[in-house]
Amino acid sequence: MSLEALEDRIALESLINRESELAVIGTLVTDKRSHNRIEDIDSSIFSGLVSRELFKIIKHSVGEGLEIDIPLLLERVKNSNISLSSESLINLTYYSNYYTLDQNIKLLQDLYIKRSLFERAGSLRDGILNGQDIEKLIYDFEEGSKKINKDDIYDDHIESIARRLFDSLERGEEKGFKFGVPILDKVIGGVFKGELITIGAKSGVGKTAMALSIVQEAIKQDKTVLVITREMTDEHITQRLITQQTGVSSKTMKTKTMTGEDWVKIVESLGYLGKTKLYINHDISKPSQIRKRVRQLKPDLVVIDYLQLLTSEKTGIGREQEVAYLSREMKKITTEFKTAVVQLTQLNESFKGRPMGESAVRESRAIFHDSNAVVYLHKPVEYDELYELSNKDENLAKTWHDMNLNSPTKIYEVIVAKSRDSGTAVEKMWYIGNRLSFKPFEKI
Repeated sequence: MSLEALEDRIALESLINRESELAVIGTLVTDKRSHNRIEDIDSSIFSGLVSRELFKIIKHSVGEGLEIDIPLLLERVKNSNISLSSESLINLTYYSNYYTLDQNIKLLQDLYIKRSLFERAGSLRDGILNGQDIEKLIYDFEEGSKKINKDDIYDDHIESIARRLFDSLERGEEKGFKFGVPILDKVIGGVFKGELITIGAKSGVGKTAMALSIVQEAIKQDKTVLVITREMTDEHITQRLITQQTGVSSKTMKTKTMTGEDWVKIVESLGYLGKTKLYINHDISKPSQIRKRVRQLKPDLVVIDYLQLLTSEKTGIGREQEVAYLSREMKKITTEFKTAVVQLTQLNESFKGRPMGESAVRESRAIFHDSNAVVYLHKPVEYDELYELSNKDENLAKTWHDMNLNSPTKIYEVIVAKSRDSGTAVEKMWYIGNRLSFKPFEKI
């Protein structure tokens, strides 16, 4: 045995308390009162095979409503994969102590967690030494650690829930913040912790512009915002934010054709942005990396641009399963870190007409189901659709048709296709292309 293996074995021995294990088993054998706690105990907390198997036998027998005694246990041990004498079983009863049962269970659960984490840390160490992908190793360690059985203390009685709700309502706490988009604030109510909001549109129909409008509103309200951009660079996203604020186009900045007035606007905009709590990252691509950055920043809002461009840590699965996995990971982030996530997603290019429901989402309907709210952006391009939208005004429909094909200013529909706390809604808005922004329909 290597020195490293010997040190690990010694360390693991320090994370075992055999006396407490015997005390729990002995109490379950001799005291019926202990049986009301048996469902709270997992066999994994016992370090030895004999104790673990004996506990399973006792638990199964209690579940059958049988009287636990030495003869019954001896009979059942014979049909198991362990060997135990009647003398050993009788000796167990000497450790029985009902009044220290909870204390011993808690101790064993804590030791089990420590042993499991120690073993997983060993796998992490070995993977690092063997040159495996560090992000994958960290992800596997975190995911495996979440599954470790532990004695969670739940505050789930309705009386406790009602008290927390009453206190929250009485204090009048503002837990969310505004989208800054009238239809979304009216129907969804705002951006709230623990919620996943999906914004979907076909390619080039303003998903990023809508998301950045929400970002602008969030930083105006002094919120911490993390933007994960996979389609554009961090500088490109910053240029778009400047365009929304100043009207200086991204093309002007890209081609370096700014006027003196443009420069003044850009400098003022950058000065403003520099004082906000906004973070833009184009290097991150995996859920584990997003989770790590969220843990560091504790943002109020995370924006993913866009979901299908993230990289899955899972291998050997189909594209639909991969996208579903990515969406579930974003949902987990909202609940684990008590933050809000706005994820952008592509819609099916073949989908005709106004998008509604789950079938409009490209590659995986799980995106629709995972989301607390789903918002679609729709640019009508067919004359018949615009004719209906204009209340059958032929001249207006022709004007809109020409605008949506040729003008930077276009008429869009913003569709709340799902909101768990309210219904659905559709509202016309103007998309101002040269400012990459949306305006209420009445304001143009």
